[in-house]
Amino acid sequence: MPTEKTQKVTVILPVELIRKATSASKAGLTPTIRQGLESLVTANAYRQLRQLRGTQKFTIDLKRLRRHWSGFKASPAVASRHTAVSKAASPPCRRPSNFL
Repeated sequence: MPTEKTQKVTVILPVELIRKATSASKAGLTPTIRQGLESLVTANAYRQLRQLRGTQKFTIDLKRLRRHWSGFKASPAVASRHTAVSKAASPPCRRPSNFL
């Protein structure tokens, strides 16, 4: 485990909450609390990303992109989501090295 700065904390938590959390994580108290804090940080990052929705400008030419990809077959996993495709479908699509 990489060496990182740590801080010892004292918290007062309901016993039932601790029991449920450690049972759900199948880990000890410290890993459970760490996982909970990391989940909170991740959720906040996603919330901030959602606030940016529609505010970023992209320089992608969608017509050019669609023309480029129109000649490629979808991978079996993608194709099966849209239609009933047998397991003997075409090989996965590969992005060409000269793409954009």
